[in-house]
Amino acid sequence: MRSLIIVGFITLGIFMSKLHSVDKHQVIADHGFLDEIPSNINLKNISSELTTLPKPTGSYQVGLKTIDLIDESRENRFVPIWIYFPMKKEAHVTFPKVIEKRALDLFEIEKVWEKLRINVYAKTMDDFDDLKDSDNHPVIFLNHGNGMLLSDYSFLAEDLASYGSIVIAIEHQLNTDKVLPSQISKRTTDNWNRVIYNNLFVFEWLKENNNKLFFDTLNLKQIAIIGHSMGAHASMLWADRIAYSGNKEITLFPHEDSSDAKECIITLDSRRIHFSHHNNIPVLMLLAENRLQEQKENGEYDEMQKIGHKFIYYKNTHHGSFTDHAYLNVKSHLAPDFIWFYGPKEERMEFFDNVRSDIREFLKETFEGN
Repeated sequence: MRSLIIVGFITLGIFMSKLHSVDKHQVIADHGFLDEIPSNINLKNISSELTTLPKPTGSYQVGLKTIDLIDESRENRFVPIWIYFPMKKEAHVTFPKVIEKRALDLFEIEKVWEKLRINVYAKTMDDFDDLKDSDNHPVIFLNHGNGMLLSDYSFLAEDLASYGSIVIAIEHQLNTDKVLPSQISKRTTDNWNRVIYNNLFVFEWLKENNNKLFFDTLNLKQIAIIGHSMGAHASMLWADRIAYSGNKEITLFPHEDSSDAKECIITLDSRRIHFSHHNNIPVLMLLAENRLQEQKENGEYDEMQKIGHKFIYYKNTHHGSFTDHAYLNVKSHLAPDFIWFYGPKEERMEFFDNVRSDIREFLKETFEGN
């Protein structure tokens, strides 16, 4: 059974430990969920308890189109995006999982997925023709954690698209990016700023192409930002910038008319960036179990309640529990003894069901509420 605590609206920083430098696995700010990356690589140890990610619970089949963007304003920054979108209302069928191979793959996740041959429910498409004559769809930006791939959260992206949302997963770290020395990376917000800039750039691209590519079906007045780890920290940094502008009418994205815009932020186990000291922007924070005691001891728990944030703690979880890897219970060559979820298989499956339903409920409340 899940163990939840719900209070108003929030988000917070994140767990990261020390990482030893090994080739490209050099220390960077948010290294993720492993304490260290071993130097002895042994691919024979890769295995998974399951072969298919959880089935989407909505009625729409899910399409997936990958697009490569170039941001000329940032020295031609390459920005790969994956767009999950609703198609026909028919039974869900499986397809081989595809992965983003141009990411800064700190944890050799690409090797894991290639070894496992996992199935998903998103069908790779050449166009968005299935959106023709459909209703307007809310847009959700999905931001990965440090060293992860944009394709590591299919369990969530597919489910949200099956309910009619357009989910934009953005790759924020490329295998061509220069990795900062550890003594610099621990003091910099470069990674978080890049996430913010990428989201803003993609939003402008969506506005310019809503008619041309999406048949004017994108509802850019209903926007959600979801982030795990690094993606969550960036969201909180972004929200704080809005808070200290002093103008409650300012939105995260530059809408042409923001009077009826509805935006929100959802973070997956964030604690490196302090939560926002305002609730102008609805925030839902999904937290690992060990955060509860930590936040009660340092006073953050009471402060979050006073501000009016909403936060949920999940039993038997830690920072790495909010990924496709955890659902499949992957035994990786990098950490053969790593435990993704401190409970039996049935409770792990229930946890992922709860994460998806809690996010859907929050989005419905944000977009459909008064």
